Amino acid sequence: MEAKKSELELINFYLLEHQFFTVNPDNKSEFSGEEIDGTFNQYPIDINFIHKDIDEHTFQAHVQIMINHKEQQLAGYSIKIAGVGVFRLNNEMIKQNETTYKNLKHFSTVNIVVNNLRNVISIQSAFSPWGRYNLPAIDISDLFKQKIKEQENQKKAKEK
Repeated sequence: MEAKKSELELINFYLLEHQFFTVNPDNKSEFSGEEIDGTFNQYPIDINFIHKDIDEHTFQAHVQIMINHKEQQLAGYSIKIAGVGVFRLNNEMIKQNETTYKNLKHFSTVNIVVNNLRNVISIQSAFSPWGRYNLPAIDISDLFKQKIKEQENQKKAKEK
């Protein structure tokens, strides 16, 4: 099948921040790979994002991911990474289908930036003591629901 190009164009991706640490919270001198593998699925993952318009057709999607980056860390890795995707999407598309336009501008862009960051994490961790960490699939719809709730709470707090 021949692939049709999307109206959404990724102009560029920039890695803005990358912190990667190995964590040995129990001060053990050695950990087995199997011990660490078991903790990978337990890592808390925090993702934040924001969109910024540059001009009528160009905008940015900033994404920050923190994995096992809390005060009490599990054994293995602690990762903080941030990146920005610069995108182009013709506003004329709104006239054709506003829902598709909004999905491309918001959901697709966050997904694309998360996937670029996922690749960096995977490559970095592949050369680390406990092997590759693969960021699990993320429920983007739930992230957006949380973001909307957070913005509503901030708005209510300002009104007080």
